[in-house]
Amino acid sequence: MLPNNTLLVARMEYNNTWGFNVIDLPKLTIDNGYYNANIESTFPGINSSISSDITNISIDFYVRVTLSDGKLSIFQIIDQRKILRQTTSGRGCILDNDDKRVIVNILDSTFSKSGGNYSIKIDNNFIKSRTYGEPLL
Repeated sequence: MLPNNTLLVARMEYNNTWGFNVIDLPKLTIDNGYYNANIESTFPGINSSISSDITNISIDFYVRVTLSDGKLSIFQIIDQRKILRQTTSGRGCILDNDDKRVIVNILDSTFSKSGGNYSIKIDNNFIKSRTYGEPLL
């Protein structure tokens, strides 16, 4: 699966040759820019300004979730390099909004660089579906 929703499937053609089938998959309509159909919104939002004194971030999901032991990591991007600023286990977070919102406490030093660019990576098993008990991310 490629980032543009194209699926490549390898197939054997002749003796020692291979080919690819290229399948364009439909874009998920509820993506909201997160490349994850489970995430409804975040605070702060994508490409928004972040105050250096922010105390928490939140991620809203479409379904009720439970916390698990996967990690959420916050990186500062400097010259296309990712510098780890904070990592948090899902179990160290708080659930709110009928268990559809995960609140992550932020260290004072995480967003201390004014005007910096940051990204968040959520590992698989950070949260689970409350209904099915399976990892959502």
